[in-house]
Amino acid sequence: MGMSDPNPLWHRYLRFWERDPRADLDEELAHHLQARIDEYTAAGMNEDEAHTEAERRLGDIRRVMVVSQIALALVLASGAGLLVRSFVNALRVEPGFEPARLLSFQVMLPAHRYPDGASVARAERQLIDALASVPGAPRRAGGSGGGAPVSE
Repeated sequence: MGMSDPNPLWHRYLRFWERDPRADLDEELAHHLQARIDEYTAAGMNEDEAHTEAERRLGDIRRVMVVSQIALALVLASGAGLLVRSFVNALRVEPGFEPARLLSFQVMLPAHRYPDGASVARAERQLIDALASVPGAPRRAGGSGGGAPVSE
């Protein structure tokens, strides 16, 4: 991988988006295979032994990668299964009221007219009392903040 290398390292990484990922992977594996062969021949192995040893080592890496991918896929699949099961369980929970006959709304009180918590509480109480006088509205609920309403 010296100065005469026709495909320097930075060229391989600059054009990763231009090609098929499988071709890029094959090129990357071929690069590492050749690098190991060069390393082994420099250490004194003949060309055939170096090629055999480099392929064996690369095969070991491939097996480790495949096992890692399978393990990760199993973890992701079990996590997805738990997510679906939790969602189904959440759908089965009784909310404590009949949602088909529920009316929900939000009232924004102007801060300049209701500067403190006591004035907000008085306004909420007046609204609940006004709703109580509506015919056909047997139950009322009220609440403040972002949570679920509290039954009265």
